[in-house]
Amino acid sequence: MARMTDKTFVEMVHQHFGFLINEFQYKVNQEYQSQDQYDSGFVEFTSSTVVLQVKKDGQNLLVSIMPRGEPEVSREYLPTISEALSVFKAEECPVIVAPHEYEKALNLYASLLKENLKNLLVGDFSQWLEILRFKIEDRKKDYFSWTGKKLPPNTFRQLEEYIRSKKTQGHYT
Repeated sequence: MARMTDKTFVEMVHQHFGFLINEFQYKVNQEYQSQDQYDSGFVEFTSSTVVLQVKKDGQNLLVSIMPRGEPEVSREYLPTISEALSVFKAEECPVIVAPHEYEKALNLYASLLKENLKNLLVGDFSQWLEILRFKIEDRKKDYFSWTGKKLPPNTFRQLEEYIRSKKTQGHYT
């Protein structure tokens, strides 16, 4: 019998995020597993309205969501989403994960999504612009606390333009 650590990252993602396919009719859009199981890998799930990606890059484990058909600037990561919606603290979502902890972290991420963020999983982006605004304000505060300076004005120019555009068009409000 294979040990848990013998599974590839992609296999672990399928195991823990299979509910997206079974319960929410997502499809696997693309996936990649490096030959070195401790190197990069990802699985991208899509529904008719959502793109959800589970990715590892070295020891960084990232789960992101974005509205389908939108530009990359609209992609947001689970810790920020959860913090913006006051679902749980960002610190509860490990980002730096040792390979022997992938299984545990993927299980946690999948559970948090399933239990707390079903609205996003079914394509309800009514709070999406609020989440993106939260990200900008949170990063400004973090930058100021780290440096004592204001964030350079163009840092989030593309994201701010995206938010303005969607708000003007009446999307995600």
